Amino acid sequence: TGGAPHEVKDHSTSHFLEQQQETLGLLQDHLRLYQIHSATLESKVLENEELLSEMRRFKTNRGVALGLSLSGTQQARVLEEALKIPMEEAGQADQRRLFDSVQATWNLAEQSAGEALLRARESG
Repeated sequence: TGGAPHEVKDHSTSHFLEQQQETLGLLQDHLRLYQIHSATLESKVLENEELLSEMRRFKTNRGVALGLSLSGTQQARVLEEALKIPMEEAGQADQRRLFDSVQATWNLAEQSAGEALLRARESG
């Protein structure tokens, strides 16, 4: 559906590392899920290989699940792209996906991500 473009968040590697340390300082060993909020195509969060490598390292070293929240008019496309990102970098054996969870807008008025959410659920 339509709607105004969503604000573009700072999804830089340096911002991720700052937020990671702040989150660990607050939650310590209670952290189980770390989410990247408001992932959009415009933020290029899913294209930043340096950032994706840091996220892989964080997931491996801390044993946390990684997720992303979606917003804006292209939620389905963002989710489809996120589902393509492997846990390991190219050429390595681990075939799991980097992201373990997704939070999207889906209600009576906004159902554009419905089919992509169903595919994500069916694929684990």
